[in-house]
Amino acid sequence: MRICDGEFDAPDLGNPDYSRLNINFFAVKDGASLTLRKDLKTLSFQLVDERGEVVVEFPSLGAALGAGQAIALGVGGIVGEDVVCDHARARKSFCPTARGLAEGA
Repeated sequence: MRICDGEFDAPDLGNPDYSRLNINFFAVKDGASLTLRKDLKTLSFQLVDERGEVVVEFPSLGAALGAGQAIALGVGGIVGEDVVCDHARARKSFCPTARGLAEGA
């Protein structure tokens, strides 16, 4: 799936310090999971455990996606083909950055 960093800018309604969008990485071996979210105060991307505690932080979405995939694969998890959106080849309906450029924003 193509994932646009702009999709992480909308705040979670229950906790506006973090992004509404979360991506989960599941480990088949022990049923554990990590969740990727964006800290809207620091603008860093975080992998958090089931208790919501930060396991590791990254300055970019690409680094966080790569680490989440590597961790899930390392414990026998299921990993999709997630890539960071390049905003150019994406369908405008799925990429807020490309949509904004097309609309002149």
